[in-house]
Amino acid sequence: DSFSMAEAMRLPVVLIAGQRGGPSSGTVIYSQQEVMLACFGGNGEGVRLVYSPSSLTELYFLTRRAFNEAWQYRYPAIVLTDGYMLKTRQGVDLKKFEKMENIPAAALVPEDKVVHWPNIYTAEEELNTVLESTRKDYESISPDIESFEKFEADDAEILLVAHGIVGAVVKMAVEELRASGVKAGLFRPITLRPFPKKELDKVCVWEGVKKVVVVESSFGQLARVVRDQLAPEIDVSFEYLQKPGLGIEPEEVVEFVKKIKI
Repeated sequence: DSFSMAEAMRLPVVLIAGQRGGPSSGTVIYSQQEVMLACFGGNGEGVRLVYSPSSLTELYFLTRRAFNEAWQYRYPAIVLTDGYMLKTRQGVDLKKFEKMENIPAAALVPEDKVVHWPNIYTAEEELNTVLESTRKDYESISPDIESFEKFEADDAEILLVAHGIVGAVVKMAVEELRASGVKAGLFRPITLRPFPKKELDKVCVWEGVKKVVVVESSFGQLARVVRDQLAPEIDVSFEYLQKPGLGIEPEEVVEFVKKIKI
């Protein structure tokens, strides 16, 4: 598809994706069921930028970031929203972004040069060489792009992992859990690609973490990414709160966590 071609050709395009729950008649309902599609969908390797905002302020900020970093690093980008966020009304203080620079959409090819810019490869060796170069570039710039939020995570015994608007809900649940004496914390990946792997490892390697709870509105799409990214030497057990197509309330998260035995 066109996005896969953008990935292969290193074209700086930005896609805004409103996740929905399976086939839809046009009504976008609550869902986080396009994580795998956004991160890895297509006939490439998922060498792209994927941002997951948890509020309208962050949606605005990450959209600006997506355009800037797509042009700066020459990778296609996706801002991954969802049905609830698209139906939400919140105040956004635009003055906070006045000093945020915009990288100009400069010409990709100099006007005074002729560039052979292939969009297909017919030789396996040639394709492999291009992919290896792309992967090397991606790994080198990933530390500059990876973003996350940690909340009450430094001494957490139960670490909750969530993204997007569910991450905002889980943050509220963590506040309530802490008030009742439960050492819960939140790790929220803001970039799903590249994933902030090293930072998640740092949180989980602390011997006090007894459980990792992945909370999401899907049947384990975020959980697959988390388990894949977590360093293999980290020995921690997982629990899952999964409600695809349904809203998740803070009270549900609190109730779920309080039933966990550690």
